[in-house]
Amino acid sequence: MRSRWIYAAIALAVLVLAPVAVVHGVLRGSLPTLDGTVAASGLSSAVTIERDSLGVPTITATNRVDLAYATGWVHGQDRFFQMDLSRRLAAGELSELVGRAALAQDESARQIHLKETILAMDPSGRVGQIDSVRGGNRGYAEAIALDRHRSRESRGRDSSVERGQGSA
Repeated sequence: MRSRWIYAAIALAVLVLAPVAVVHGVLRGSLPTLDGTVAASGLSSAVTIERDSLGVPTITATNRVDLAYATGWVHGQDRFFQMDLSRRLAAGELSELVGRAALAQDESARQIHLKETILAMDPSGRVGQIDSVRGGNRGYAEAIALDRHRSRESRGRDSSVERGQGSA
């Protein structure tokens, strides 16, 4: 009788711990690689990204365009999903990601023309740097093969939509 309880306890432990281990492995595997060297095609010269013990990045570059690209790369590492979700929410394109559940939100966002308003406010002098930041985002996404999840190519000026979403 006692051995049945032991076998039942072991079986229960396996049934509980196996899914926990799988979920842990999947989540751990989705974390960005912070060590090593990456060859990024969007850079004109070498860029160094170092992180301190708290994970705060320090970026060293020889020009602003490469600095902006590396900033986009770091943003992609740290918050790719958040940026993509914010852009889609502001542009009325969330249903492309989550389906019919977001159609009402998309219609609302499109009715107030939030994307067009934010893009009209963006001074054209910053478009080059914004494109470089977005290039870094795309570079990171391609490096980890997330780009296949995007339903379309994001445009450089979509970065403006991400930033303006919370303030409009």
